[in-house]
Amino acid sequence: MILDNSKSAKEYISEAYTKELTLIQEKARLLETPASIIEKEKTEKTFQMVEALLGREILSEDVTSEYSELLTTIEAKKEELKKLYGIEVSEGALQAVKNAQKSVSEQFTEELQQKEKDFQEELQKAEDKVQEEIDTKTAETDEKVEAIKKEAKETRAAAEQEAKREKEQYDYDLKRARKQADEERAKVVAEREKALQEKEQAAQEAKQACLDKLAEIESLSVKVEGIPAELESAKAEGAAAKEKELKKDYGYHKWMADKENDTKISELKDELVALQKKYQELCKEKEALSAKLDKVNAESRQLTSDTVKSIGGINILNSDTYNGQGKK
Repeated sequence: MILDNSKSAKEYISEAYTKELTLIQEKARLLETPASIIEKEKTEKTFQMVEALLGREILSEDVTSEYSELLTTIEAKKEELKKLYGIEVSEGALQAVKNAQKSVSEQFTEELQQKEKDFQEELQKAEDKVQEEIDTKTAETDEKVEAIKKEAKETRAAAEQEAKREKEQYDYDLKRARKQADEERAKVVAEREKALQEKEQAAQEAKQACLDKLAEIESLSVKVEGIPAELESAKAEGAAAKEKELKKDYGYHKWMADKENDTKISELKDELVALQKKYQELCKEKEALSAKLDKVNAESRQLTSDTVKSIGGINILNSDTYNGQGKK
């Protein structure tokens, strides 16, 4: 039974009292017998007799006092019932009041139990809804976690792929830079060595020319030294004419030979001095070229080192940039 919240407890008790009183009176009427009617009449007569005796002052003062107090208490209770619930006390009224209180109490208890049951059902629904939301949120969170893990895995794979690509690019650039440096160095060295060989060849040719001139001078000297021997040979033959002719020829040839020899020796000496000077110059150029070649080799090694450092620095910078993004 659902109680009407617009009614007060007094209204509920009053209605229940009226209903219960009607039931009690109806029950009493149905159960009424001749004996019960006689008993009821006796009781009424007894009360009438007591009231008559009280009026005549026949009963003792104590009995009269107790009876008066009882009547006063009964009247007070009747007045209280009337004041609280608007109930006029009549036969069966007390039982009706008890029944009405019990009925209202049962109604309130039933209503309270129903409300508690409804509350528990609502609470269970709320708990089920909350649990459903928790399960949904948990599932969504799990999906998000899995998505984040997947994204992190893909990001890591991409980063590793990028790092691998950068490493391969770095190795390629380093190898290419070294190759270019080696080719450049080899080219410079080849050019310098070629120039040095040409200089050495020129020096060797100048030296050989000097030696050839010296050999020619030596040959002329031998020839000149052989003329006196020829004269002695002619004298040994004993021919005066021949001796005269030889002397004449000797003088002329000797003069011519000495003159030619002096000229050639002077020229050869001058040429020898020039060749020696040129040879010394070539040696100096050779030393200068060797120094330049050493400098070129040093510069080439420095270029290779700078290239490696530059590429390494770029790779380190890219690595730092990547790590910074990873942290973020």
